[in-house]
Amino acid sequence: LAASVALGGSGYYLASPCVLYYAYYLLGADVRAIGGGLRSRQSLRRQLEIATLNPGDADAHYQLGLIYQDRRQYEDAQKHFRRALEIDSRDADPWFQMGRIALEQGRAEDAAESISRAATLDDKCCSHEVWRELGRAYLKLARHEEACVALARYVERRAYDPEGLYWYGEALAAAARPAEARQAFTECKAAVDTMPAHRRRQLARWGRMASGR
Repeated sequence: LAASVALGGSGYYLASPCVLYYAYYLLGADVRAIGGGLRSRQSLRRQLEIATLNPGDADAHYQLGLIYQDRRQYEDAQKHFRRALEIDSRDADPWFQMGRIALEQGRAEDAAESISRAATLDDKCCSHEVWRELGRAYLKLARHEEACVALARYVERRAYDPEGLYWYGEALAAAARPAEARQAFTECKAAVDTMPAHRRRQLARWGRMASGR
């Protein structure tokens, strides 16, 4: 009560549900970012402890690689992915992630080699995304027909992924197959438009890019 009296009229506004809602709306992203950063540090520490206690644990090194990759600390990520592969060279996932890093760094030849190896070991690797990323790598290397084959396989398995449909359209256009490319871009836009609102916001850029083709 004393605090309310001291604050006077401003106390009412500070306690107003509307003010509290907008404060949460404005600050919520920062609060969630802090929480996410804390969880990331805790996960990093936990995986480091596991890897230290059992240096032969391939999965611990793989998980560490994913954490560093998410932080865009690619040198550290690659170090742990390589260590995971030294322990188990037949695990497709580290090969795939090494290829994704190579793509991000503009090393398309290395990317195609690593991702192709992952696809050979497990053609369903990372929910079939191995074929989407392999298609992207081939596209960067101007291996257009191979890009079409890889991306067609991905789209066949995940027909409503806007990113996959967009890259398939790009590969078809590069391979001088304009009618099929237009169809892929149309399906990309439709996939975005029919998604739940939160997913539509996340993937809207693929629809916009397809609209510009």
